[in-house]
Amino acid sequence: MAMDHAVCCLTETVLTVSCLDDQGHCPDSSEDRPAWVCSSAPTAYSRSVRTQRQVVDYSLQKRALLRDLYSGRVSLYEVCDASPYLKNAARYHGDQTSERCPVCRRENLWHVHYIYGDELKQSAGQARSKAELSMLAMSYREFDVFVVEVCRGCNWNYLVERYLLGRDGLTDPQQKAHREAAE
Repeated sequence: MAMDHAVCCLTETVLTVSCLDDQGHCPDSSEDRPAWVCSSAPTAYSRSVRTQRQVVDYSLQKRALLRDLYSGRVSLYEVCDASPYLKNAARYHGDQTSERCPVCRRENLWHVHYIYGDELKQSAGQARSKAELSMLAMSYREFDVFVVEVCRGCNWNYLVERYLLGRDGLTDPQQKAHREAAE
């Protein structure tokens, strides 16, 4: 069995690169199934690669804003101002978390993922679920993801983090520099 083909199996923004046989099937699998269904990979040939990069976490700014809110320096109306579009995005595209709202403490927060990038064209600015992000990461070279937390009860919303996704995160930095120089 020749192991000269590689494929990327995508699961939640983590890519597993594994070797396949000549027919494009996982040699570790007892069944005759294609690699994208394969859940295990040979240890000598596999490695996990995170495509999520350049992560910016806004938790310190969030803590400062909440401190100002609790002390009365910031009004409740200034921080609980989620638009109807954001609340609908949370309902239809958001992922519910186990974290309670820091303002009302009644409902769990929802994370909404907005995507932006030149390559996305008409899709830029749309809310996407976390599962859709995994598929987009393999389809596009690079795009920004903005994660907003939303409370559907009291309208609290805050930008939690920002990061880059895309195929460019899979390549070696030297290969990327060489490719950009060739363009």
